[in-house]
Amino acid sequence: MIIRRRRDGRRWRWAYANDNLFTLMGELYMHGWGVRKNFARAFHWFRWEYITGSPVLSSGNMGMCYYYGWGVKKNVARALAIWFAKRPVSGKTNYLLAGALLTGRGIRANRKAGVADLFNAANFDYLPGTMMLARMEWRGRLGSHKKLFLASKYFAQAAEAGNALAADYLARVLLQRRKKAVAAGNLFASQWMLQKAVVWLRRAARRGNADAARRLSVYYAIGRGVPKNKRLSIVWKRAAAHDRPPPPQPPLLP
Repeated sequence: MIIRRRRDGRRWRWAYANDNLFTLMGELYMHGWGVRKNFARAFHWFRWEYITGSPVLSSGNMGMCYYYGWGVKKNVARALAIWFAKRPVSGKTNYLLAGALLTGRGIRANRKAGVADLFNAANFDYLPGTMMLARMEWRGRLGSHKKLFLASKYFAQAAEAGNALAADYLARVLLQRRKKAVAAGNLFASQWMLQKAVVWLRRAARRGNADAARRLSVYYAIGRGVPKNKRLSIVWKRAAAHDRPPPPQPPLLP
């Protein structure tokens, strides 16, 4: 890390080459990654980042410390003020505000505003916000019926970012859409959805999702959506049992 001192107006301020380094330090102490968990130290780094570095990056974490009383005296009003200030430029603050507005913790519940913040978080490509929005669309909590198309859209957005659980959920949604296509007599669409579901199942399984590996093993055993292959069925069954993706073997994993 490069540290230098500069003069900014009438005050001396420290300038750092890596603006998000303090946020990373705070997250290490918050989650106990490689160090003993210490919320006070975490808040110290988040606050230092907020003052001297990048307020956008640290606003969500520092607001969480105030909101839950982690390492600092609980102050919900201050947490909400920080989140509202950075709402237009941060996906994480939109996600946290959505949680507060939907549950009514520390602020008057407002479902419409909470859902709007969730959409904003997804537009910022903030993964937890995208996943939460997709789940709500899938379960029909945002309307009178399940919106499987929108759920698959947001699950695909999260899966493209590398989330194994999102890939698994996307495969499930596609299989549900396939049932509707079969009931409507659209055999071409049902076959396409089955093939896409298998593709996403394979991606989820390769990223370590045990449920996806288990179902993929069954699909290879019975030949559903893929050619019947007992060797691949055994490979994915073992991967599911050990809860880890199998080693890359091109002859076995086309």
